[in-house]
Amino acid sequence: MNAETTSQRQQASETPTSSDVAVLDPAEEITVPPPPEEVFDHDDLEHFEEDDIDAGRTIGKMLSFLFVYTVIVMTVVAVWTWTVAGH
Repeated sequence: MNAETTSQRQQASETPTSSDVAVLDPAEEITVPPPPEEVFDHDDLEHFEEDDIDAGRTIGKMLSFLFVYTVIVMTVVAVWTWTVAGH
């Protein structure tokens, strides 16, 4: 019974009270800060776009190479397994 009372006290102390919760007044206007000034100029954005295109091409080439490598290794292992199995 003592353990139950202790756990109930802990739960009660962890429960937020009305003073812990912020209440917004619905009549109060919410102000939004103005958008920040542009950090990058047009030339920087074009450079970023070119870098993204180059990165996409490089990733595509790497994935293609790894796919071909996987198919070759899979074929070699399949032939090796076929010959070892005695077919």
